Amino acid sequence: MRSLVKRGAAGVVVTLLVAVGATGCGSSNSAPTAEAKVCAAQADVRDALSKVADDVRAGNLGKAKDALGGLRTAAGGLKSAMAELGAQEREKLQPQLDKLRTDVDQLRAANSVAEVQTAAATAATDLSTLVSSIETDLNCSS
Repeated sequence: MRSLVKRGAAGVVVTLLVAVGATGCGSSNSAPTAEAKVCAAQADVRDALSKVADDVRAGNLGKAKDALGGLRTAAGGLKSAMAELGAQEREKLQPQLDKLRTDVDQLRAANSVAEVQTAAATAATDLSTLVSSIETDLNCSS
């Protein structure tokens, strides 16, 4: 069960990394629309991440595993929305993206339950920071 949660958490983080790192440039005319889509998508990711975190804190790994599906769906929506952002907006998010990539590497390298828990907690914190940065950098209103 723990390896399923570890793989699921790593998969969600990787999906978000791809969403932020592999996006194309949008035109200047579509920037406000793209920003609005990213803001909505980041709110969905934030809510889904909160659900997973609540289930993990409650010790309900089964529900956490189920909630990862919602987080994956939200991450896919964020990926689609970020594809419409221009390079300048993505560059603002690059430091958080780089930190999250390091976290994923540490999560994948974890060899014990304690290492998985620590790496997952760090990745969740940094993912939350990325979501907050999106909110701040794109002037999203919650």
